[in-house]
Amino acid sequence: MLAGNTPGTAVFEGVERLAQKESNRAESVYSQLARLGYSIDIKGDKMYICGKDAGSNGTGDTQHNDVVLTCGQNDHRIAMAIYIASLLDSREILLDNIKCIDKSFPSFVERLKK
Repeated sequence: MLAGNTPGTAVFEGVERLAQKESNRAESVYSQLARLGYSIDIKGDKMYICGKDAGSNGTGDTQHNDVVLTCGQNDHRIAMAIYIASLLDSREILLDNIKCIDKSFPSFVERLKK
């Protein structure tokens, strides 16, 4: 989520192994970033996220909605990433199940509010 808000294009390697986690994390990240309006692509084992200066509309949703519904796939890491994206976005981002974060980091939301 941070990669779409910084200059340049971030390249993440090894995304094929993300398919065998609590959710297909590569697919989950792709779908939720695209929903939020980020420029993202997966080619083979690499994920490319274009930052603000590389043609991405960053956090600008393509539908220009004030509220965006997201799905963390009941995966604590995906939910944490979406929550971080919500801190960088002017829109209201609703997450379907924020409680799944408690699996690994019960005080995550509280600590980020400080």
